[in-house]
Amino acid sequence: MGIVLGPDGAFWVADYKNDRVLRFDATTGAFLSIFQQFAGSTGTRDIIFPPDGMLYIYFRDASKVSRYNYTTGNFIDDLATSAQNLYLTGGMTWGADGLLYIGNVGSLPSPLLNGNIAVIDPVTKALMANIPANTPKRVIFQCGVCFTATCAISSAGKALETCNNNSTGSNAADDYITFSLNPTGSNLGATYSVTASGGATVTLAAGGAATGIAYGSATAFRLQNGSSNGTLYTITVTDVGGAPCTATTTVQQNACTSCTSPVLTTQSASICSGSAIALTSLVTGNTPSGTLTFHTLSYYVNATDAINSINPISSLVSLSGAASYYIRSESSAGCFDVKKVVVTALPGACATISVSGPQ
Repeated sequence: MGIVLGPDGAFWVADYKNDRVLRFDATTGAFLSIFQQFAGSTGTRDIIFPPDGMLYIYFRDASKVSRYNYTTGNFIDDLATSAQNLYLTGGMTWGADGLLYIGNVGSLPSPLLNGNIAVIDPVTKALMANIPANTPKRVIFQCGVCFTATCAISSAGKALETCNNNSTGSNAADDYITFSLNPTGSNLGATYSVTASGGATVTLAAGGAATGIAYGSATAFRLQNGSSNGTLYTITVTDVGGAPCTATTTVQQNACTSCTSPVLTTQSASICSGSAIALTSLVTGNTPSGTLTFHTLSYYVNATDAINSINPISSLVSLSGAASYYIRSESSAGCFDVKKVVVTALPGACATISVSGPQ
């Protein structure tokens, strides 16, 4: 009787005495179903699931190995028969070379083949070789490497996809996408890694490379700054065992900066040469209200300073010619508006009129 773990996660059993193949729950041992009941005395002795996706069944009493579709139960073909000097087949296994190894345990028409292991090409069905084995009852590996469990990620488990404004409410260019993954599947390795399409960079939301992530719980990830720009990214989860054990999902977010910039209106002015003026007096409108800061365009300050809020000057200025200044209004959320004003100093000193004597 052969027992093997099938690709569906169930134990498959070759019931020799009753000429049938059964399925059992691999965890509880509960009976699940009869895959196939064979007519006559076939001697259903062993089963394997090779990488070609079929179910191989060897029938000891019929001295043959047949192939079936394990999903539908449909017969496909006879891979090896007594025509290839198989007699009272004792066991089989799949070799690393992609060939099928079948043990012969009974007397054969040719004593040269008695007790040998037949090597069958599963593509051409040709008998490739016979290996002396002194009447093997189980082929080569003593119960055989009948099935290598195939890793399969059934779901990436994506959740909590959102846009993060990077704590800069006035700058949409650095908004980025965050999301969590909790991949699940069967025959998984210990860890997985995450990549993104289009040259995007995936990291742990808390920092660090998106590799060597343990299965079993949701993990938060993020894309690079500026990823919240409407681009559709494909996220690929890859098991530590590598491809083809992968799963994909997608993320897509627009910028989430929702800051309302102040609307600043200003006026220019003229003053007496050598006099001072408060730049706040040149603000005619500021809605919604914000905090005013002042910048000037000079040999060490320029309009870029106003946009980046660096090198501020005093709001009280005096001059003897003409100069341009930039007034910045910034909201508590960091949104801002910048307006240029021109202050011109009138030539000469301003006349002062004084009155003395009786009024």
